[in-house]
Amino acid sequence: MLPNGQPWEIAPFINASPLLATVVADRRLMDRLASIYDGDEGVLCKDKLIFKPADSHGNGVHQDYNWWQGFPTSLLTVAVALDQTSRESECTEFWAGHQQGFMHQSNTFDGQINPDWIAKQQHIYAEMKVGDIAISSCFTPHAAAANKSGQLR
Repeated sequence: MLPNGQPWEIAPFINASPLLATVVADRRLMDRLASIYDGDEGVLCKDKLIFKPADSHGNGVHQDYNWWQGFPTSLLTVAVALDQTSRESECTEFWAGHQQGFMHQSNTFDGQINPDWIAKQQHIYAEMKVGDIAISSCFTPHAAAANKSGQLR
């Protein structure tokens, strides 16, 4: 919960909304995942709907595999924009070109990545329109700062 009592996320969300459940199985998404997995169909591991209202907190640079240690390393994160995101609303930032695998300390949930590494790497902002999809590896370093825009993201 956020300080104002608003939920920060709903997980799982596909049980709460038949419409959102159809998004997860949409052929436009599933076909893209199959192209990544050499024709194999993607399988949903976890689903959540994240709210980023104005003044909500952010998340520092991390890799999603930090929370999925022991699962296959082929996990992908798929983000579908339900609202427009921009740099002003502190959209997700991805650090490109990472080829080093898992950067956290194994068998811990320490979400810290070396700040010196972060400062030296190029990153991109995932500015998305409603319906856009961002797909990243579970090893892709990414972050989202607190939303200070006054807009829901």
